[in-house]
Amino acid sequence: MPETSEGRVSTIVEDASGRLFLTLEQDDAAEVIERLRETHADALGRAYLLRLEFLVERLGGKWDQKRELVFEHLKAGFERKFQEPDWCIRINDDCFLVVILTLGEYKGALSVAELWYTTAHFFIGDVSGLAPPLYEAIAHDVDVMRIVPIDLAKYFDRADARPFREASAAVPAGSGEAQRRAAPVGVMHQIQGAGTGAPGVAHALTGSGTGAAGTAQALQGSGAGLNAGASHAIHGSGAGLAPGVMRTIEAPAPAPAPAMTAMTSSGPGEANTLRPIQRAAGSAAVLTAGSRQLRVACAMQPLFEMKKLAMIGHRFDPVVTEAGTGFPVDGKALAALDWADREMIDIANVEQGIRLLQMRAPENRRMVMFVPAAFSTFASAKARSRLAPMVAQAAQEMGLKVLFEIRHLQGVPPGRVSEVAALLRPYCMTTMGHAPADVRAIAALKGCGLSGVSIDSDGARRDDAALTTYLAGLITAARAATGACLIQGLDNLHQMAVARLAGASHATIKASALIASRQ
Repeated sequence: MPETSEGRVSTIVEDASGRLFLTLEQDDAAEVIERLRETHADALGRAYLLRLEFLVERLGGKWDQKRELVFEHLKAGFERKFQEPDWCIRINDDCFLVVILTLGEYKGALSVAELWYTTAHFFIGDVSGLAPPLYEAIAHDVDVMRIVPIDLAKYFDRADARPFREASAAVPAGSGEAQRRAAPVGVMHQIQGAGTGAPGVAHALTGSGTGAAGTAQALQGSGAGLNAGASHAIHGSGAGLAPGVMRTIEAPAPAPAPAMTAMTSSGPGEANTLRPIQRAAGSAAVLTAGSRQLRVACAMQPLFEMKKLAMIGHRFDPVVTEAGTGFPVDGKALAALDWADREMIDIANVEQGIRLLQMRAPENRRMVMFVPAAFSTFASAKARSRLAPMVAQAAQEMGLKVLFEIRHLQGVPPGRVSEVAALLRPYCMTTMGHAPADVRAIAALKGCGLSGVSIDSDGARRDDAALTTYLAGLITAARAATGACLIQGLDNLHQMAVARLAGASHATIKASALIASRQ
């Protein structure tokens, strides 16, 4: 990375075909790349990189004093509009990575462009005449991202228009900064809603950001024993950059008009049925549920045993969004789906989770495979005969233990829950039941033959005392009903420490929380 009087500027490398690569020089580079792969953000076209070299140039000698304020401004602006599963992180000293899974590619790109414009305007003044230094980010190696410049005038939500596909035309080599900035975009008009036919930036999702205040190293200090060598967890990431093939460049080239390729898909399905129309390996599954299409991706939530604060496995957390709009489908909406629809979502999620674990090195798989599915899925003989043996076989091949989580139990008689738990017992180490964060719902699981209760964190912001009080009531009810309590989807490692003190036996944490925050 070259050193200048204005600060440190990341080096971009260009190969013989004109493709651009950026090396991540931070300690948690492998974890950032792994997170991109786990969420399929790069495959979906939802990972964006902002380069801040223009701010470095304009601020000059003030950059060293302003750098932290710039990144804080970017992070705060992002967190005002987006929450999990969206996330962001500082990259090197002059780049900012943003992942927006809850919007389409174009709306997400507009949101990131708006973030750059507002930040640049705050620190250096009007920049509306410039194209945003915006790129698609694609995981390439354990510490390398491939980046592709985005021209918002030619960027669309169609899969056949994404410029990063291997079959697309190569980025021409030798293009300069002036050519990139001279590209006609009119982005400010589009963001403000004045552009013809340009969709406005969606503001449907509001709330706190990722909340990943803790770091993996902080948990290691508490005895968690997280493996810092996360780079071994990624397989199939391709060879590194070959020496002699690349050359250092000072500025990226503009993206050409993307190659147009036909997108294959199945015709519409029958009403109230769910069937896959696209299941590329390593990418999200697109399923048809009645008259709408849903995209199902699997996010790997780290699972911790709280007594020793040790990471013992991963939970296959389904991330379901509308395929057309990118808006998330929450738990209530999933519970309202037909049983056949939920069954296919569960199976798609588990299949992807198994593939993700198989991509990891054995030492990074840990010990437990935590598999959630709806009660209706486990109760169906057909679905159970497909799902349970598939999980058991994968666990045997990888040397893992299986923990099943039965969801959507509201209104189910205890006898039926106990019957299904008994049917699953030959395929797993134990079964847990899921309950909302309600004491009465938790108490209803008593006598159902379950080994524990899993409860979703509500994501509300509380101080330590309020969080302890809130969790203690739920955990007490869970222990009285089943004997064990697992808190799911905590926002950061500090919350997990509070949950441990409140008496939780296990907890899962959002995967992005293990990406160390770069202050």
